Amino acid sequence: LVGSEMCIRDSSIPMRIAIVNNHISYALGGSEIQSDIIARGLMKRGHDIAYIAPGGKNTEYDMPYEVIVCRRGGIGDAIVKYSPDIVYWRFYLSRFRETFKKVRNNNIPLIYVICNRDILYPWKMDCRIKNPAVRVLKMIRDRWQYGAVRHADMIMSINRDLLKNVKGIFVPLAMQAHYKAFRWDRPYCIWVSNLRKTKRPD
Repeated sequence: LVGSEMCIRDSSIPMRIAIVNNHISYALGGSEIQSDIIARGLMKRGHDIAYIAPGGKNTEYDMPYEVIVCRRGGIGDAIVKYSPDIVYWRFYLSRFRETFKKVRNNNIPLIYVICNRDILYPWKMDCRIKNPAVRVLKMIRDRWQYGAVRHADMIMSINRDLLKNVKGIFVPLAMQAHYKAFRWDRPYCIWVSNLRKTKRPD
């Protein structure tokens, strides 16, 4: 991982690193692409990588790194069984508090990645949920999960603006080194994201 304020370089001592997120093979999105790039990059540097994939299918994963499938409620057990030197958490708030407690009890440091503005607010309403009762219950549950974030060993963000009110480290987005040159003489706008209401395409 290379950023303007932090750099994990090639090391003569390989590390065991657990990455927690949905996997690109069944949930194609920005964070999944990023996590896959990071896992592959760290593997090339000689580190041992386990990609913890909550809710994934028990199937063969044609990846250079190990993919460990588990239930959402079994993330902590999967991490502890793998026994990593460090955990890179990119799984938002889902089951975070209970997982973090188990990881902390086993003296495993954890990096929490802030990837969007919503995580900065203790209370937030998920407008995608139509049922008002379910929406309120999710808001309460997310607030409970949110309380554990500040205890993470390190907070990292892919967006420097998200760190204005949070003490953390900025690491730019990982991306593939291969790209095609592009030129367009008229003014234009590029939207690099899923077209979801929560992504604020407007």
